Amino acid sequence: MKGSLLARRPSPRWGVRHAARLWRLVVACWVVSVLSFLPAVWVVDGAVSPALENLPDAELGVPDGEVQLIARGALREVVAPLRLAVLSGVFTLWMWTVLWHAGVVNWTLWAGGRRVRLGELLGLGVVSWWRYALLSLLSAGAAIGAGVALLLPFEMAGEKSYPALVEQHLVPLLAMGVAGAVVVWVVWATTARAAWLIGLPERRSVVVAWLLGLAGTLRVPLTSLGTVALWALPAVLISSVPLAVGVEFPALREGLAIPLLGQLAAAVRAFCWVGLFASFAPVTGLVGNEPDLEHDSP
Repeated sequence: MKGSLLARRPSPRWGVRHAARLWRLVVACWVVSVLSFLPAVWVVDGAVSPALENLPDAELGVPDGEVQLIARGALREVVAPLRLAVLSGVFTLWMWTVLWHAGVVNWTLWAGGRRVRLGELLGLGVVSWWRYALLSLLSAGAAIGAGVALLLPFEMAGEKSYPALVEQHLVPLLAMGVAGAVVVWVVWATTARAAWLIGLPERRSVVVAWLLGLAGTLRVPLTSLGTVALWALPAVLISSVPLAVGVEFPALREGLAIPLLGQLAAAVRAFCWVGLFASFAPVTGLVGNEPDLEHDSP
């Protein structure tokens, strides 16, 4: 039974269908992601806008370097409130993410046949919020611990200056960066799998569920990590579109085009995050119609 559990695969196709069904949750994720960092945006705008009001008109040719220098100087005056606003935004987004993860699992496994009601879904999430919060903290601790282990050899060589360290150990540093990215990738897939395992009737502990999630990820690595990449890469790429458009078309910076593109990117990103998490529901064996395979490769 345990071997079959570990060999079950996530399904991006099922994730697409389920995310479309949970469109109200996608909208809520989009709104919360925007509102979480709105205070930080207000702090930045309140500091930078007055500092730039006295600049000459754009047709006089103000160098971009001067604008950036003035903006940086204005932001130095609001470091403390900006830091607080960003930290509060991160904390709010973390609490919300834990809540909807717990709600999606409980609703899908135990009430998935009923019409989707956002209030009911979030209410189910409140019941087991603390277990999913512990899972999130455990995953963060695992990622940080792996990162410290990767950095330890270079910390031991800390008597050298940083430029000298980079010059003499460029290849190991690059390898460490790649290894760190792979660790985050594995932890991400492990956490998504473990989050669904917590919802099974066996009521496993958070630690056991995480270890089973890690074992399952390593048992079928291609589909587990491939599912994460399939959803995460578009989400990351779409986030760069507003910045790229602003760089290539400076005239659009003054209008609403860039903010509208930013909101569109946030909406697509919200759909990707819901679809990514929902794609791991078939690992429970309670949903999804695709057959389980014992191995990732022959």
